Amino acid sequence: MTKLSMNRRHVLAGLAGATAFPGLVQAQATPKNGGVLKVSHTTRIAQLNVLQLSGPAEYLAVDMIYSGLTRMDPAMKPQPELATEWTASPDAKTFVFKLRPNVTFHDGSPFTSADVVATFKAILDPATKSPARSVLDMIADITAVDPMTVKFDLKVGYADLPVSVAHANARIVSAAALKEPLINLDTKANGTGPFKIESFDSSRLLKLVKHPGYYRPGKPHLDGVEMHLFPDLAAESANYLSGAMDVMLEVQQADFKRIASAPNSNAIRVPSGRFVNIVMRMDSKPFDDVRVRTAMAHAVDRQMLVDLVLEGLGRPAKDNVISPGFRFLEQDIEDPIDPAGPVDEIYNLACPASPVHYQADPIRTMRTSVLGALNLLELAKKTGARIMQASTSEVYGDPEQHPQREDYWGHVNPIGIRSCYDEGKRCAETLFFDYHRTHGVKIKVARIFNTYGPRMSEHDGRVVSNLIVQSLRGESLTVYGDGTQTRSFCYVDDLVEGFLKLMRSPLEFVGPVNLGNPVEYTILELAEIVKELTGSPSPILHRPLPQDDPRQRRPDISLAAKALDWRPGVRPHDGIARTIEYFRTKVQR
Repeated sequence: MTKLSMNRRHVLAGLAGATAFPGLVQAQATPKNGGVLKVSHTTRIAQLNVLQLSGPAEYLAVDMIYSGLTRMDPAMKPQPELATEWTASPDAKTFVFKLRPNVTFHDGSPFTSADVVATFKAILDPATKSPARSVLDMIADITAVDPMTVKFDLKVGYADLPVSVAHANARIVSAAALKEPLINLDTKANGTGPFKIESFDSSRLLKLVKHPGYYRPGKPHLDGVEMHLFPDLAAESANYLSGAMDVMLEVQQADFKRIASAPNSNAIRVPSGRFVNIVMRMDSKPFDDVRVRTAMAHAVDRQMLVDLVLEGLGRPAKDNVISPGFRFLEQDIEDPIDPAGPVDEIYNLACPASPVHYQADPIRTMRTSVLGALNLLELAKKTGARIMQASTSEVYGDPEQHPQREDYWGHVNPIGIRSCYDEGKRCAETLFFDYHRTHGVKIKVARIFNTYGPRMSEHDGRVVSNLIVQSLRGESLTVYGDGTQTRSFCYVDDLVEGFLKLMRSPLEFVGPVNLGNPVEYTILELAEIVKELTGSPSPILHRPLPQDDPRQRRPDISLAAKALDWRPGVRPHDGIARTIEYFRTKVQR
């Protein structure tokens, strides 16, 4: 394995913290500068557009390529980065940032206030669809005072603006790059960070080399960094243990001891970059009283909660920084919706998807799908927002076409016990396309195939969670029918990526588009996988097949691959293993 210096260990600790993983292992090292660090990851880097990205591997990459105006230190306080200092007006409605001189982008062009103005205007533009927009929506205007000074004017007083501009999606992009089509940033990056791109393959390898014009003298210590992307944790750990990788950032709790005890390995646990929130509902008593919320904030023993919930692996944080523009609205989707303020995107995910739950109140299920779609389409019509309908593979019913393409009309029983869900979703699709044709509403329709992952309820009622929970409890595994009926299973992270790509796709692409994993399993095969991964001796118990249960289900995702550049990246074995680890913490024998 490549020898790493003590300085590089500090770099590694920083990288681990940026990706928010609790376990990290690295090769043992001796002090030495230079060399190329080989880092492994199991998440595909879908894009490098710092203004839009959302994946953990993507954030790690852009953290080395781009710099922000400020950065957060371990105490969660903003520190200077591309800005050297800042001042605020007494009412905190105006901030002036002085910029660091003699900073250059990777292409050699100088960094100036024009780049800062262009970056934040792009973030605030709804067309960019940046996750940072909701955090920075208190900004009314940003202007260049001179080449090395920028001024932010805010809609309301907001003393934490230096914290908000440290957002990971608010790194500075050159004004020249932002004059080109935004899609170019997906594969090209011209930042001011310590490393620049040498080559990029979104599914295999990102090669970075030292930026010779980096503004911090003597930094970075490394000549380069290679991010190797593996399809699953098994391949990643095998490459690390063979000596091909220097650092493995994400280590599952179940594998941590085995990998950490390997020869020539150092294991590091780092505090997570994720927040575990204590939520106080401002619309419910007693938390509607600001005095109660303030008292709770002071009274809670945060360290005790960290020790109890996170096994001492985290650290207490300050109160969450939430934009003044954020508002939580709870209401029944069957009622008309009229939120105050602008609306940019609507994701209609409302409706129980498990037969156990949607059949419990079939009339309410139908009302949720139909009236909910009507109300949200009216909102999209009024506000001009894009709206996405989370439809379902159930619109294909018990299909006579295999695999199912989007042009297949389906084979559905309109009066069966599943019809409240199947036909409700079909009706919702009809409404979406009629509003699009009649009123020009900007619609997107996704047909979701079987999806699973951590945070499912143990009482969800669908096959993956049922088999896992039964296996962990040592109960018989219930298989309906002879078990030869097939399904394909998509991991939740892949599905969310598909949602985001669909919403950001050109307006003329409305769908419907299949989102699912095309790898097909029989239910018996799934049961055997669960038994293998849990180590359970549970027998399989066959029960009668429910009415209208589809015999086969597999998506044709050619359209998603072509139009959205989307394919699932998590193999079912690996996703099921992650889901099992989640349920181990929830299920009692």
